[in-house]
Order: sequence, then C-alpha cells, then structure tokens
Amino acid sequence: MKTKPIKIDWEGLEDAFNDQREELVHYLDLVTGHVVLEGEGEVDEMDDDVDDYDGRVHAPVAPPPLRDDSTRIYVHPPDTLQKIEWLQAFLDGSREVDANAAAELREAMDSDDPVEQLALVLNRHPGARDAWFRFRSERIRGLIDDWLAARGVVAVEPPPWKR
Repeated sequence: MKTKPIKIDWEGLEDAFNDQREELVHYLDLVTGHVVLEGEGEVDEMDDDVDDYDGRVHAPVAPPPLRDDSTRIYVHPPDTLQKIEWLQAFLDGSREVDANAAAELREAMDSDDPVEQLALVLNRHPGARDAWFRFRSERIRGLIDDWLAARGVVAVEPPPWKR
C-alpha cells in the first residue's frame, strides 16, 4: 500500500520501541502519525491484579490479538535476546566502561534473570549505565529507521536524531 508522507510522533514511536510491557500493543497510525496503544493497562497504568466490585482479585487480561488494519502497523519492540546481543556489542566496543563494570555485566548476562541482574549492575556503575543508555538509544533509533523503511513509511520531517 502506497501512503503519503505523514507527520510521525517521533517521541511516541521511540517510547513504543522501548516499552516491554506485554499487556500493551502499539501501532503506528498511518493516517495521523500517532502511536496508538491497545490492551490491558493503557488507562489504569498496569495494575498487577484487578480488584472487582465483588472483592475478588482477578489476573490481568491477556493482550489483544494483533489488528489486521490497513491504516495501522504493529510496533514490535526488541526482545530481551536482542538487547543482550546489543549489550555484548556494547561491551566489545566500548571504551567508556571500566574493566570491573564490564566483568560484572558479562556475568549478569549469563545469570538466570539477566534483565534484573543487568539493571542491578548498571545501577552500581553510573558511567557504564549512561554509556549503555546512549548506545541502546542509538540502536533503537536505527531499528526505527529500518522498520519504517521496510514498511514504506515516509515521514514529513526527519526524526529529531537526524536533524
């Protein structure tokens, strides 16, 4: 489908690619350029359990199925494995991370819960954390550029990171 250039909500799109909550599904609206959220938690800010009027506690509802809508395209954020691959590339090429922080980060990647362990290590090493977030942001932005190009989406204005 050929679309005309749209004014993309760049901040919303970048947020969608960074959002790992499985309960939310993000779409880019090809008409408005806005990012649309659907799913449990879009209004109630992700309560873990829902307390019904009858006092019973219920588990959250599963995410909605992906839409088959010609004016919206599904945003699929990078998964944990891809982020770990990025972290490996970051550690292999970064001069901003001291040897101690790098060793702790490599150990965290091999743990049973790498996401939680990586967060703990990064919180202990602010310089490494800041360098990692800059690196990850560059990767997310490259992913967005590739994602838009693969879908033939043309923006009216370039993203802020290219201005």
